[in-house]
Amino acid sequence: MERVILRSRFDLTVRRVFAAALATTLILCAALYKLSLDAEEAARLVTQTHQLLVKVSLVRNSTLQSELDTQSFRLTGQQAYRRSRDLQLVRREAALASIQRLVQDDAVQQGRWQQLRAVIDERVAIVNEIVRLREEQGQAAAAALAAAVPLQATRARMHALLDAIESEALRQQQLYSERQTRTRDQLRWAGVVVSAALLAVLVASHGLIRRQLRAADEHQQDLAEREEHLDVTLRSIGDAVLVTDPEGHVRRMNPAAEHLLDSPLDQAQGHDVGDLLSLVDADTPYPTPLPLARLAEAVRTSGLQARLQRGDGSLCVVNVTAAPLWSRRREFLGLVYVVRDISDERALQALLRQQKEQADRNAQERGVQLLESEDHLRNLLSHVPAMIAYVNKSLHYVYVNRKYLDCFAPALADLTGLTEQEVLGEERFAIASPMIAGVLAGEAQDYDWEPFPGLWQAISYAPRRLADGTVEGYYVLGTDITLRKEAERRIQDLNQHLADHIDELQRVSRALRTLSAGNKILLRAQDESTLLDGMCEAVVSAGGYELAIVWLADAETPGRLQAVAQSGLAAGLDFLRAQTWVLADTPEGQGAPARAVRQGLSTFVGNIAEEPAEAQWHRGLGGVACAVACPLITAGRCFGVLAIYDRRASTFDQEEARLLAEAAEDLAFGLDALRARAERRQALAAMHSLERTDALTGLPNSTQLDETLAAALEQRLADPAQAGFALLQCNVERLKDINDTLGFKQGDQLLREIGARLRAVAPTSALVVRLRGDEFALLLHGSDRPQALALIATLQQALARPVIVADIPLHINVTMGLVLCPEDGTSPHDLFRRVDIAMQHARRRGLPCAPFELGMDRIDPGKLKRAGELKRAIERDELRLYLQPKVDMREGRVCGAEVLVRWQHPEHGLLGPGEFIELAEQTGLIKPLTEWVLDRTLAQLKAWQAQGLQLPLAVNLSARNLRDEDLLLTVLRLHRQWEVMPGALELEITESTVMDDACFALGVLHGLREAGIPLYVDDFGTGYSSLAYLQRLPVDYIKIDQSFVFDMTESQHSATIVRSTIDLVHDLGRRAVAEGIETHEHWRRLLGMGCDVGQGYFIARPMPAEQFPAWLRGYRLPEA
Repeated sequence: MERVILRSRFDLTVRRVFAAALATTLILCAALYKLSLDAEEAARLVTQTHQLLVKVSLVRNSTLQSELDTQSFRLTGQQAYRRSRDLQLVRREAALASIQRLVQDDAVQQGRWQQLRAVIDERVAIVNEIVRLREEQGQAAAAALAAAVPLQATRARMHALLDAIESEALRQQQLYSERQTRTRDQLRWAGVVVSAALLAVLVASHGLIRRQLRAADEHQQDLAEREEHLDVTLRSIGDAVLVTDPEGHVRRMNPAAEHLLDSPLDQAQGHDVGDLLSLVDADTPYPTPLPLARLAEAVRTSGLQARLQRGDGSLCVVNVTAAPLWSRRREFLGLVYVVRDISDERALQALLRQQKEQADRNAQERGVQLLESEDHLRNLLSHVPAMIAYVNKSLHYVYVNRKYLDCFAPALADLTGLTEQEVLGEERFAIASPMIAGVLAGEAQDYDWEPFPGLWQAISYAPRRLADGTVEGYYVLGTDITLRKEAERRIQDLNQHLADHIDELQRVSRALRTLSAGNKILLRAQDESTLLDGMCEAVVSAGGYELAIVWLADAETPGRLQAVAQSGLAAGLDFLRAQTWVLADTPEGQGAPARAVRQGLSTFVGNIAEEPAEAQWHRGLGGVACAVACPLITAGRCFGVLAIYDRRASTFDQEEARLLAEAAEDLAFGLDALRARAERRQALAAMHSLERTDALTGLPNSTQLDETLAAALEQRLADPAQAGFALLQCNVERLKDINDTLGFKQGDQLLREIGARLRAVAPTSALVVRLRGDEFALLLHGSDRPQALALIATLQQALARPVIVADIPLHINVTMGLVLCPEDGTSPHDLFRRVDIAMQHARRRGLPCAPFELGMDRIDPGKLKRAGELKRAIERDELRLYLQPKVDMREGRVCGAEVLVRWQHPEHGLLGPGEFIELAEQTGLIKPLTEWVLDRTLAQLKAWQAQGLQLPLAVNLSARNLRDEDLLLTVLRLHRQWEVMPGALELEITESTVMDDACFALGVLHGLREAGIPLYVDDFGTGYSSLAYLQRLPVDYIKIDQSFVFDMTESQHSATIVRSTIDLVHDLGRRAVAEGIETHEHWRRLLGMGCDVGQGYFIARPMPAEQFPAWLRGYRLPEA
């Protein structure tokens, strides 16, 4: 059993050794293969990343150049700029297509490319529209569109996406390099580990074989000892001996026989031996007595084994042999029977036979196994893809495998007994000698070498020690690493190639960075000094150049250059200005900047120190080595130069210099266009300030309040546990009286003082806002009802103090309304509406302040239903345009019409404006209603324009429309959308509407007037406007209210008012329009008073817009 176990263990160990060797081989092959794949993949990724970065740079350049060409075309209208722009767009599209192909395997980069594609398409559509307007309507229309569209926002998004694509490409390139380095290090260590593992397998195999041979010897020795013990045991057994006479009677017995036969000698003598030896056949299951004659014959011939029946009846197996006794005369004396009890012996012999047979079988199997194991091991060592050898301490080979033999001695059959020096040769042995000395000293050695040209090997030496630690020899393990070395060489070549490309790319990249940074400075610079300083700073900081200087031709001193900006020179600009920089073509004026200005061409200096004229001109510039000077040219005239320097000689190449020349061209263009750009920035800054700040008080306006309130509500929605806030609306009473009595200047002073007091008392966290006219608001963060009421009391005390206006102490009453969030509402609409309700409630009751209560917000269900119907009517196009003509009274021709709106109700029929205009005002539907009227009016004008009918149409604006901060943008957008002629759309505003918020209204009206939209003041005479303020309004027409016109034939007082109003309007430089002309007498008297335009039932009643052309064809001039 023990031998079976040993055999199984030996087989298992052999299989493990073979599997370990095979696994080591496969790992080594896989590592080499992976390294080769990594090298190829690295080369591919580096090339792809380089292409992607170049294409991104091309997209940036093409985009910037196309923007500059578009701007130049918009400013000058020259077609050359447009053709240049179109060429840049084609180049950019090609670059974008290449980028898409390069990032198609990267989902994130592909997503960025799609976003970039959408942004570029959006910008192309905008720019095409600007170009079309420039060609069709001129520079003003194109400039207006450029100011309104989000060019800056889309530019920022586009550059952000390009930066993201570029950064991701650089990041991936870095990751590839790091991964490649990490893989190479891992493979190097893996090779060492695998080699060590293979060496360990070989050492373990050698020990296993030796241990198995010792076990076999021990088993053979044990078997021999057992056989010897068995023989001794058999010899020591006492046999029974009986002697008979010739007749077969017992004569003698030994004690063993007495014991065996259970009969003393004295009793047995004389008895027949057959009586004592009661034998039966040993092979029959039942006792069968054997005749004595047969017994004697059998035992004499070959002995007999039988069963002996003893005296006690028991049976035992005996071996009976008989030998005749002869006398000297050869007389037969009898027989000697030797009876041996072989019951135990027979059993032991049977067991011994079995053990011997098993031992023979085991020995035979073990021998076969040993032979097979030795054969397996030799085959394994011969076929392992590594060189294996064992060398003793005298440097003689003891064993080498086939791989080692084929490498160093292919012509020999065996190296046993040869020295390592004989086999390797002197040159190779000299390389290996230090390693051999180290391993014989007891230290393992590893090294790479090239024993033959083109063949690289990794060699490992492992010492073999005896039991006492003495080094008996060493094992040699060698693996072919030629592929790895070739891969490393290819990687080195690729790295060098990459380094060359990176150096070239860095040159171009720093020029591109300079160009990009310069263009950003060009777009952002506010004045010439900022532009020049910024460009020089961009060259040094963004481009990485040593020094940048801008010289301009000195107008005061012809033939000289004046340094106006620099970056990188420690001595500063004052030092440069103190120097004399000669421009004239003299020996002192041969510096590259001077030559560039004179020739109008970019000039290179590879090494300033080697050219005396350049060294003399550039003295004092801090040891610069090379330079490129790019002329600044505009309108064919060179007026300066941008000079860029570096400390390294011959730094600039042709492509880099070309890009820097482009930067100089951009700088020249920027200097030429700076004034127009500055004016535009000022206009945009003023517009932005007006959008978010109240111009009179300097406080935030309603736009900023809307944004802050929306943000506070979003925070409440995200975190309901957050503290609420309070909204306070304040109304200054009797401001209109102060304006009418003391003038608007004093009224404005009063508003500023109230705003200052509110700001001084309010907490620092509160937002104080001027809403409009006489209304202010406070947004109190984290305030509850008691805190808000306490603050209101403090505000009332601060506002109760007199305000000194025009040396008059004025006591001002301020009425306030209060709402809380979330108690009184959770949306801006609800909070604004309810705080206004609370304030109006306080005004009606004469209270200083009224917190909102649910009883104040009483909503008429019928009004809600009608509001819903009106909203659907606007959406379903149930409204109708009606027109009432206006006539030039002097010429008698129709000069336009006023637009009126009717509601074609599905149940109640045609409804006039009195049925729904007030409802629209109250419910906030006035804005979509006005937009609907403007859109349909412009559509009607567009249709008339196509038919050749050129008549203006006037649309009425309500007070809420005029307070809408989006009004101007909405009108301009619709005007551009329908492309109607300037002046075709007119707008009418009431006198009282303008006075509600005079400052804000004035800004809106000026914006509309600048857009080419004529303006009317409607219902003049019914309000309380200041004539001085009226003179400031940018209106073209003033309409006299129809109540005066209607009574003028009956009341001399009304006639006097009408005449005085007409004269006043003419004195103000405006035209007078009379509405409500219902009779011929009205017409006649107004014509006599010099009225310019008339409107009323006498001329025509309001009619559907589609009937107006037919009426116009049949119109006849009224008789005077």
